[in-house]
Amino acid sequence: NCKYCHNKVEQLYHQERYKRKFCLSHPHNVFKCEYGNFCSFAHSENEIQIELLHNLKKDESFYLYKYKTVFCPYIYEHDRNQCVYAHNPQDYRRDPVQFKYNPIQCTFWSQNQIFSYEEGACPHGMQCEQCHGWKELEYHPLYYKTKPCNNGKKCNKRDCPFYHSNAERRETRPNSQLSQTL
Repeated sequence: NCKYCHNKVEQLYHQERYKRKFCLSHPHNVFKCEYGNFCSFAHSENEIQIELLHNLKKDESFYLYKYKTVFCPYIYEHDRNQCVYAHNPQDYRRDPVQFKYNPIQCTFWSQNQIFSYEEGACPHGMQCEQCHGWKELEYHPLYYKTKPCNNGKKCNKRDCPFYHSNAERRETRPNSQLSQTL
């Protein structure tokens, strides 16, 4: 009745890990994978057991509700700053539709490097009604693109959560339809 895995095989085939990352041989050398059909990693997008954010349209709705809400399926080295997936608990955002939280920084949440969500030190964990980390705050549906970017037109961040012109600026109201969906 032990709740922990007892060996590497149990870890790799656990339902929370199985086919949630791509195999190192993905996408061009899957035929070279020594484990073949028994590989616990996905060889194609059809096998992966997570939502693939990189296939979604990168519009306002994407940044409000999907950006950084899934851990990265790629195990090879890549530019994490340009990646739409989360790479650690500080980078991760809870889905703002599923988890109701306000655009206020949680005073319990650790600002230091943490290796698991539990190390964030918030006693409420995933159910906390405040933001855990700056990405949850800055990409929150009631906060995103409502403040001007400090770098203005010189900003080179592709996914900047602040507005650079009035055309990008979003108006949100606490009683708006958007906040009612939260």
